Amino acid sequence: MHVEASVTIDKPVDEVFRFATALENAAKWQEGVEESTQTSSGPMQKGATTRHRSRFMGRPVDVVGEVTDYDPPRLFAYRVSGTFSYTGRQTFVPVETRTRATYAFEAQLPWALRLLGPLTATLARRRIERDYRRLKSLLESGVV
Repeated sequence: MHVEASVTIDKPVDEVFRFATALENAAKWQEGVEESTQTSSGPMQKGATTRHRSRFMGRPVDVVGEVTDYDPPRLFAYRVSGTFSYTGRQTFVPVETRTRATYAFEAQLPWALRLLGPLTATLARRRIERDYRRLKSLLESGVV
């Protein structure tokens, strides 16, 4: 399953990247996220490890992750495994004084969900779009 969504945020790329990729901010703008932490020592970088707890479609999702690419302020990519395994890729492109943020999500669905693939993809895309609207609102309002 592949899902992708984008948003343009009226803030500079450095600011959007810094907030959107800080794990401690995930619960502020990502629906269902309960906790997101770095489990490796040192700065965020390629190879860093993470742990995430969230809910998707009402079910708990616990995953461990590894950062597969980290290129501030342009790219943050990772893969996770656990209850639900997937890869994610966030890109940030400056557009004059604004930022175009795109999230691409690729998952191998569990057997039971494969039958509902199109519905699952639609629900996932809508959730990502809501998350990005929330991120945009938080950053543009100056609340964070």
